[in-house]
Amino acid sequence: MIETIIGGLFLFVLTSIVMYFYKAKQLYVVATQLYNTSFLSDKGTIAEIIIYNQGNGVEENIKLKLSPELKIDILASSSDDINLINNNVFHITRLHARSHISLQLLVENGALTNEEIVEISSDTHVGSKGSISPNYGSVATVIASIIVGLSLYVFLLMNRSELIELYGKYKYGSLYKEGWNNLHYYIGSDLSKSYSSEEFPIRYISQSDENNYTVLKFEAINKSAIPINIDIKNEKKLKFLSSQNGCSSMELNSASKTIEPLSKSELLFTTKTENKFNIEVTIYHGNEFIFSLKNTILKENE
Repeated sequence: MIETIIGGLFLFVLTSIVMYFYKAKQLYVVATQLYNTSFLSDKGTIAEIIIYNQGNGVEENIKLKLSPELKIDILASSSDDINLINNNVFHITRLHARSHISLQLLVENGALTNEEIVEISSDTHVGSKGSISPNYGSVATVIASIIVGLSLYVFLLMNRSELIELYGKYKYGSLYKEGWNNLHYYIGSDLSKSYSSEEFPIRYISQSDENNYTVLKFEAINKSAIPINIDIKNEKKLKFLSSQNGCSSMELNSASKTIEPLSKSELLFTTKTENKFNIEVTIYHGNEFIFSLKNTILKENE
């Protein structure tokens, strides 16, 4: 529950930060001296001014103010939506998101640099001069995507077993109905490829009572091309049953049997009689070690 709340809060904060930068105003102007000599004037120079809207919204009523001491004429413009009002003040009605307008100017009594730019502003924002920045929204989106990707990777890494278990409950629903669980090591194994989603290397058959013990009977099935070894244990001591002379006199912590390729075998062990028996199965298949396969078997009434 707490993880869900923290995760939701984290996503809310991250989304809010991205939206903040996505809506940020980014109005810039840059002046560049193109030519120190102009044939249009004896002492004139030619400069270029570029006005950028790097933001994600439209900027309206943009005013560009240059030093009033300069004598300036417009030679060319990339848009007809720009006018010289007076006293070196230019007006742009509208500049769309992620676009720019360039001006080529004749300066007759000096040089036009960023220092001669007094101000660039719009209805809602005062811009910057001299340099431009990448779109904040795009940068924030990339950074947020990296953070989310890394967080998702860490989450998947930390919850890999639980996620595989959820997948297992979907694909191997019949096995879970039979009581098997914690199958994530089996699901990812090569051994599982030899069985359908409704089959399993070990199957519970029946139980019977002998004195104060309950005998649990399983059938082990090897459908693979190499031998498998199956170990069964629980929190109680188990007694291996020999098919030749009944119960062995030696109590063991686990019952084990090797099943040859493409064959099946009976696997028996005893445990003290309880209302339920929690068992844990380990399977060795070549280099694979498939462990913690669990099942709970209820005591059957006579």
